Parts: sequence; C-alpha cells; structure tokens
Amino acid sequence: MKYLLNIFLCLCFATAISQTETDKQYYEKAFLQISDMLESEKQISFKDVVFIAENAFHNNAMEYEKYSTIIKEKVDIAELWLAVNHLENYIFID
Repeated sequence: MKYLLNIFLCLCFATAISQTETDKQYYEKAFLQISDMLESEKQISFKDVVFIAENAFHNNAMEYEKYSTIIKEKVDIAELWLAVNHLENYIFID
C-alpha cells in the first residue's frame, strides 16, 4: 500500500510540474508574439496585445472571434450612448 501511495504521489508531482511548464510555455509564447509585434513594421494593435496576454492567462482557451465580437458589441453600445448623450463643454482634443 505504501508503494502505491508513493507512486501516486510521484505521478501527482510529475503532473504538477508538467502543468507548470505548460503555463510557462503559454506566457513565453505570448511574450514572443508581443515582442515580434513591437519589433515588426506592422501596426501595433492594442486589442491583439490584450488578447494575447489574456489568452495566455486562460491557458490558450480563448477564441479570437468571440473576443472580437464582445469588443465590437461594447464599442457599438458606447457609440449609441454617445449619440444619445452629447457631451457639452468638452474642450479636450482626443
């Protein structure tokens, strides 16, 4: 019984180590993607950078299309609100 318990604990420990390595790999991949974006000639997208970072946090489980849809919905709501609620005495240039 003690032998089986030792094997079980070793397996649990090995799983925990491999999971940590996987998490580390997600963040390393995200770091490389963001670094490439900063060093390339292409335009930097704040939306894409946030997605890359959040996706690493969520173990690459997010879908870009769903993320984009949610962002679009929030932008539409903000634009509709602004159309109805005009800003008065706003002197700053955006």
